[in-house]
Amino acid sequence: MGVFYCSGNQHLLYYIIMNKYLLLLLAFFIATCSNNNKEPVIKEIEFVPEMLGLTPGSTIAEVNFAWYSDRAGNSFVRITKNGTIVSTEKGTSGAASEGKYFHKATAKNLKPNTEYAYSVSNDSINWSAEYKYKTPQTKTFKFAAIGDPQIKIGEQDIESNWFSPDKSVALGWKTTVERITAANVDFILSTGDQVDSGSNEEEYEKLFAPSELKSIPMAPSVGNHDRHQIFQYHFNLPNEQNFPEENYGNYFYLYNNILFVALNTSAYVESTEDAKPYIEYFDATLSAADAMYSGKYKWLIVQHHKSTRSVAWHSAEKDIQYYMDAGFEKLMEKYKVDFVLAGHDHVYARINLGGIYYITLNTASGIKYYGANEPLPANTYAQQNRIPGYTIFEVNGNNISVSVYEVDKDVPIDKFEVEK
Repeated sequence: MGVFYCSGNQHLLYYIIMNKYLLLLLAFFIATCSNNNKEPVIKEIEFVPEMLGLTPGSTIAEVNFAWYSDRAGNSFVRITKNGTIVSTEKGTSGAASEGKYFHKATAKNLKPNTEYAYSVSNDSINWSAEYKYKTPQTKTFKFAAIGDPQIKIGEQDIESNWFSPDKSVALGWKTTVERITAANVDFILSTGDQVDSGSNEEEYEKLFAPSELKSIPMAPSVGNHDRHQIFQYHFNLPNEQNFPEENYGNYFYLYNNILFVALNTSAYVESTEDAKPYIEYFDATLSAADAMYSGKYKWLIVQHHKSTRSVAWHSAEKDIQYYMDAGFEKLMEKYKVDFVLAGHDHVYARINLGGIYYITLNTASGIKYYGANEPLPANTYAQQNRIPGYTIFEVNGNNISVSVYEVDKDVPIDKFEVEK
């Protein structure tokens, strides 16, 4: 006679094993008994998302996720804290590039200065590996601003002072992301041209390749090289405004005491009249942002692509002048913007016009560089050392400290503070 126990069951089960049929019955009973009276554990098969990226949410209590997969399905994000599930949110999905599907979801009700982990899924059964995400503090935080990663398949600008045969554009971008991560920033603001062709998924693969981007959100602006449908598949933008399809990417988000507004200046307008509808879109976006977060922000920062106050090759382009003539900078004055961050010209430049800092950011990858025109406009500071760079904004209530770096140096090439 044998005596057997089912773990977690309070009853003894006695079996008198007499033949092979009873042995089979015993094996079946042991295999199906309950797991210590708890719900059965479902073994999760790891799901591997493609080109997973984060963007800021509507406020710091949210964060947005986007990824690709090779099959249709739903979109889920699961947030955990210290191994305990905090929430599971369902998002949206749809067809993307041929044979691929985009997935988007938003985590909500996050607490400040808290370490979380997250996983994503297409079916809420099979989940990805867990990645870390930490929310910012409410009084002090940092963000990085970058210009023109413009990821392409190929080498860096041969005239770069950071150039060597083994350094590709993707490596330049990876190095910049590593330096930004070491600065302990809360998110990355991009002023556009995330990729070079706009329609090449391999470029997006390299853009999202740095593993750090699975923990640091990136807020993109639409650049002239991003003017393709797949930009919209790859980024989950907060508060995106509903304008004609050609002017997607106008959105905004409140990050503690700063209201950020992203405007799409990527279009090649051909006259002042042609530019006016876009100025109306921008005005509507700024108005909607101010209405939603009225009284909740101290600073207002606009991010866009085509700098109106640059000093290099693109500064002479007619379409930028058309934006200005149609009233772009008047809008900045109307809404009392503090900083206008842009790229496009692959040079670093800044000027303070009536209390508004217009900053043009150099390339973050080293794809190409344009030299500053001489003489510089009055009150303008510019640098072109032909090295990939990034800018760190340290925010502390009424003070913002700005430090501009190149990837091979620890000492900033420009640094200033603004009090308010």
